[in-house]
Amino acid sequence: MNEEERVLQDYQQEILDILRGSDDPAVKKERLEDYHANDMASCLPELTKEEREVFYSLLDMESLAEMMEYAEDAGQYLEEMDAQKAADILVKMEPDDAVSLLREADPEKKTLWLSKMPLKDRNELQILAAYDEDFIGSRMTTNFVFLDNRLNIADAMKSLIQQAAEHDNISKVYVVHEDGSYYGAIDLKELIIARRDTKLEDITETGYPFVYADEKIEDCLERIKGYAENSIPVLGENNIILGVIT
Repeated sequence: MNEEERVLQDYQQEILDILRGSDDPAVKKERLEDYHANDMASCLPELTKEEREVFYSLLDMESLAEMMEYAEDAGQYLEEMDAQKAADILVKMEPDDAVSLLREADPEKKTLWLSKMPLKDRNELQILAAYDEDFIGSRMTTNFVFLDNRLNIADAMKSLIQQAAEHDNISKVYVVHEDGSYYGAIDLKELIIARRDTKLEDITETGYPFVYADEKIEDCLERIKGYAENSIPVLGENNIILGVIT
């Protein structure tokens, strides 16, 4: 056993001791906050179903979602939960991880979980799940911000702030035409330092690269790497931005 495996085993045992100890639930919850989601996920197979139920109750939704992103056979753990809780966790997970779980899930469970989600989140996951794993659309995330190219700088900043409450991938901001089709991209820094009377289209990089969701990964992966950008927009029908590759 190497040092990394030994440390993981030590953390795993500490977590198991916390869960099986006699401390008040509030104390257990506070102590668990010191551990990484990967360490907590490693404990799941060591617990009984009843112990896992207690474990789930001690974590907030964000922590549960992060733990499930690391868990092996996460689908089996979602299936043993209340359907609403499972749906809420999937919504909080990274979209590509959630889609992978939905693809592997029992069809009845998948339908039930989707039915429990807010319409916006359900639609986003169904769009991502619609693409075969060979296509770049299966790898995109909907974590991005876009602006209407007709906005002035002041209104663009207001829109950015509103969207940033839900989407934290804002280093690159995407710009669309009135009909929603892709126009270009702006570095956040350029938007921040722009004068109020500057037109948004004047600081938009209209030649910024993109890929189409129905392109095969093997056909565009090297091209994406060659751009050396943090994120690339993924376009669908009529050049509408469906997501980004990060």
